[in-house]
Amino acid sequence: MNDRTSGLWVVFEAGAHWPAWLGELVGAGGARVVVQQSGEAGERFAERVCERCEAIGSLGGGVELAVLACGDRADAAGSSVRMKMLRSLADAMARTGGGRLYLTADTRQRGPMRASLCDIARDITLECHATGVTASVRFGDGRMTTEIANARVA
Repeated sequence: MNDRTSGLWVVFEAGAHWPAWLGELVGAGGARVVVQQSGEAGERFAERVCERCEAIGSLGGGVELAVLACGDRADAAGSSVRMKMLRSLADAMARTGGGRLYLTADTRQRGPMRASLCDIARDITLECHATGVTASVRFGDGRMTTEIANARVA
């Protein structure tokens, strides 16, 4: 982390779980954590995340690494909210030369949720291909988790 970035951001949707591997990323540098409040609508939560990204940008800073810990929503509205937050985080990363986005969910998530997160990671990577921002999906708690949708687009 340098003087123009805020390093690691962790964004937690309602119902998300803190994966063990996240501790490896946080390390001694700490993290900026944004948590969806009980009863807070997804769209309002996304607005709050976007406002914080804009505030960092107004100070000339950016984000190096961000983790979106996803709850249980696998519907179109949930995907839309996630894309909004990820676009804002990607913009903050692009200001300082790029970065890495992780979407994560508990291993119990199957089928539609996994497909949705993979689609989102692919779409963000394609949208941001010229900015140095990449997106990946990680399921599980251990170091040897499944990592998919980790394609850097040339």
